[in-house]
Formats: sequence, C-alpha cells, structure tokens
Amino acid sequence: MSAVAENLSAAEQMDLPLGHAPSVIAGAFSCAGRKVENEDALGVRLPPEGLGATKGVAAVIADGVSAAEGGGEAARVAVSAFLGDYYSTPQSWGVETAAQKVIGAINHWLLGRGRDYRDAGRGFVCTFSALVLKSRSGFFFHVGDARLYRYRRGQLERLSRDHCVGNRLSGGHFLTRALGLDASLELDHRVLALEEGDLFLLLTDGVHGSLSDRQIIDELQRDRDAALDSETALDSLSETLVQRALANGSGDNLSCLCLRVQQLPAVTRESMFVQLSELPFPPPLVPGQCLDGLRVLRILHESRRSQVYLVQDEASGERFAMKTPSVNFIDDGAYIERFLLESWIGSRLSHPGVIRHFRPKGAQTALYTLSEWCEGLTLTEWAKACRPGFEEKLKVIGRIEQGLRAFHRKDMIHRDLKPDNLLVCADGRVKIIDFGSVLVRGVEEIHSPIEREQVLGTAEYSAPELVLTGRADVRSDLFSLAALAYELFTGESPFAGKLAGCQGQKDYQRLEYIPAQVRCPSLPGWVDRALERALSLDADKRFADSHEFWLALSTPAAVTEGPVPLLKRSPERFYRSLCLAQLLIILLLLLLLLA
Repeated sequence: MSAVAENLSAAEQMDLPLGHAPSVIAGAFSCAGRKVENEDALGVRLPPEGLGATKGVAAVIADGVSAAEGGGEAARVAVSAFLGDYYSTPQSWGVETAAQKVIGAINHWLLGRGRDYRDAGRGFVCTFSALVLKSRSGFFFHVGDARLYRYRRGQLERLSRDHCVGNRLSGGHFLTRALGLDASLELDHRVLALEEGDLFLLLTDGVHGSLSDRQIIDELQRDRDAALDSETALDSLSETLVQRALANGSGDNLSCLCLRVQQLPAVTRESMFVQLSELPFPPPLVPGQCLDGLRVLRILHESRRSQVYLVQDEASGERFAMKTPSVNFIDDGAYIERFLLESWIGSRLSHPGVIRHFRPKGAQTALYTLSEWCEGLTLTEWAKACRPGFEEKLKVIGRIEQGLRAFHRKDMIHRDLKPDNLLVCADGRVKIIDFGSVLVRGVEEIHSPIEREQVLGTAEYSAPELVLTGRADVRSDLFSLAALAYELFTGESPFAGKLAGCQGQKDYQRLEYIPAQVRCPSLPGWVDRALERALSLDADKRFADSHEFWLALSTPAAVTEGPVPLLKRSPERFYRSLCLAQLLIILLLLLLLLA
C-alpha cells in the first residue's frame, strides 16, 4: 500500500452526513407469573458509534414455546443473536435484507438443535418480534403470537397479527408459525412512518391474552402522556400491564417492552449542505500539477459531471485514478452527496471484479476520490481489438456476472451496467469501474432534507421498469447484463437498437425479441433461450437473479436443436413468403376455372 492510501474496510464507520438514529427511551418488565420458569426474553440495543444512521435502534421480544424442551433457550438465543448479528451486517444492506438474513440464520440454528418438535415435542421453538427504528421509519418483523401496538395521540392501534389457531382459554391454542418450527420461515414485515411521541408496546401472549385493548388504553391514559417521558415511567407502565394481566388470571409468562420516540433526526438542508461542503472542490487539473502528494500524469476523462486523472503518489510511485467533481455542481448538495457515496460504495466492495477504492492516508485538502489504476480496454474496445471467440466471450460474461453479484450481496443495484463501465484488464480480469448510478438500499432508507439525485442508467441497456418508474432490483441489472451479452455475442443491440427510443409503456409493447441466432447462426440454442428470457420486458418472467442466468447461459442443452424456424428468424420474410404462396394458389385456381 502506498504512503497516501489504504484500502477501506467494510467495518469502517459511516462517513457520510446522513443523520443519526431516532432518540428513543425504553422500559420493560418480565416475570414467570404462575409458572416456575420464565421462558420469555427481550432486549433493546442502541446502535454502536457510527451505525446510528444506517442501522437505527433495535428492540426484540421472544416467547419460548413451553411444549418444546428448549423453548426458553430458543427465546434467549434469538434475542441475543439478533441484537448482536444485526449490527454486524453491512451498512449498505437495507433493514429488511439485514433482519431477514439474521432471523433466517437464527431459525436454521434452532432447527439444527432440535428437529423433532412436531413429532416428539423436543425442539427449540419460540415466537419472535423485532422492531427497528431507523431515520424516520419503523421496520417490524414478526412470527408467532406476540403483539405490537402503537399508541399515538390517544389512539391504540394493533400492528401485528397472531400466527395461531384455537383458543387460549380452552387449552386448544397452537402456533402455526414460529422460529425453529420449519425450515421455510415466513415472516410478517411492515414499514411504519414514525412521529415524535409514538409509543410502541411489544407484549407476549401472557399479557395481551388477559388484557383487552380498553384495559391497555386505561393504563396508558391513567397518568396522561406527560408521565411517559422517562425510562422509569416506561418501566413502571410495563410492570403495571404485567401485574394487571396477572390479576386477570394469566397463567403464562408475562413480558412487556415499551419504546417511545422522543425525537426524530432533524437534519436541515442548510446543516447538511455545510457538512457536505467541508472539503472544497479542486480546480481543473493539468498534467504536472500536484494535489496532496499526488502528481497528475494525464487526463483520462472529462465530462460535464466530473474529471478523471491518472495520478502518481510521489512518495511510493504507485498510480491511482483520481476523480474530481465538476465545478458546475459546487452548490448542488444532492450531487455532492452522490459523489461522496461513490467512494463509500467502493470502500465496501472487496471483489476482484469491482474496481477498488482508497482513501488518502494523510490530510485531504480537497474533494476527490481515489481508485486503483488498471491498464485495459473497455468491453467494446476489447471486443473490436481482440476478436474473441465464443468461449472467451462466455468467460468474460461470467466474470462480469461475478462482479455484479458482489453488488447484489451488499444490497446494491448498479443500474448502469454497460460496456463503457467495464474494463477488461491485460491479465484477463474484468472490472466494473463506475458507481455513479448505484442504488444502496441501506442509504435510501435514510431520510434526507435534500432530494437525492437519481442518476439512472443508459437507456440502450436499461430495463423497462427502470426507465418508466425509476424502480429497480437485481432483475433490472440482469436485463442490462443480458443486453450487453447479446451485443457481445452478435455484434448488434437487442430489439434492433430500439430500446434507447422507448419513452412509454406503448413503446415497449411494440418491441419484439430478435433471436440472437438470427444475427449469429453459430450461437448455441441454449444461449439464445437464456438471453431471450433474461431480456423479457416483464421483470417477473426473467431469471430470479444474475447467477441463475449465468448458469443457463453456460450450461449446454441436453438435446441438440435444429435450425431456428423462418418465422422466428425473420417474421417479415416469413409473411412475405406466405403472401406470395397464397397469391400463387389463387392464380392457379383462376387458371383451372378458365381452362
């Protein structure tokens, strides 16, 4: 590593001015009730330093199933594992991705401890409900029969549903969903808009099963809202609800967890812009100039939005690509945030198929980003210069897919995969080199007073849903990958190059897939079928992800197919031939009649 740069680790603290977690107070009470052992578990965790904006505050409650021998242990493990592992997930992950992956792992661990709960009653099974408060939204994940309530402006609203059948009072009460019950876990998931003063109640069935909504409201309003503004008050409220349920005859363990939103992140446009503008824009640079010990060797690229230079560290001799923002956007907060985000993204991706980003080791005096410098050609230049064969093309597409999958594993959507954003290095490596349009789920969930810049992809390679709605998922990137693969195999754009001209739904409806074998007859049929499915204008008809597409593209079909029918190869020629044949038949019939 050079004297001025070091590779950023994925665990580095958030370095973008994106706000902080909501200010929250919490209180709780739990007891065994009339049972010998308390098999409930609950917990709240404030985010570690630097993770407030991306991870928020997490609260969990779990109820061990008493019929399972390890119910209590299951509840304790589920709570502690979630509160620990959730904050260890990548900052780029959205809350839904992070929570579901962590909960899924907990479920598999519990199943591994005891697989015969349904048959023999042995197992590690518990209900599970988690609430994450991030920025100005609440994210709720739920399986089982604990309940989440929200108390807002004097109104109590139940936000969860019970996954059970039967009646608690009669003893015929059975869970239909729980952790540790099935390998295929179905979680309820809700996203809630937060307001300051919101009070959330998480209750196990030992409490809500013996309290009506009216009784809960009575306790909430007994001392009015003003009394619920401290942790002591929330502890007292939790204990009161538990004791009242116990007095009403509850025979189960009883637990109550209360969270009150005291203050939501309040970043103003002005304060955010001040933070974004801490470093000045550097002036346009010319070869020979030096900035922070980095000497400009040559200009690699210039556009209205940015400049890219090849620079050399004077101390170590290492070379980097330096990207600087355009002075055209010096007062544009959304542009500056997007520029900073590119480096933040690059620092959290460690894959040979993605260009690496670095940060200056010493003091940085101006706004710029540093990435590794690789000698190579863009995909288009490589295809023209090297004239690769089918196997070489297939290998390159596989390497692009691997790099793309690195984005998807971090809950990022590239949104601008095209030949100019792909560098084929001299040693055969292929790198994705541009992050200017990348969507980061974990960042998009954070409220911003500045409307975020939406830099979408190039229309010629963009999926219809991205162009029409601005919304994208992994299948949108898959479409782009298939479009450039089609072009690499055939030398022509899919849909006869008409994608770039589509502006509305009707334009897309007029498009027809032209088989790749028409453009390149030697192309295997299984490759054409994979391309056709991946280039479906309906996202639901594509492969589920890029790796599934790659497997279909690279796996030869078991049965060798004949030539492509004329109707599929060239519809115009087919219908012209059909009309000519009909005309000849009519002429023959007329001659027979006249004879």
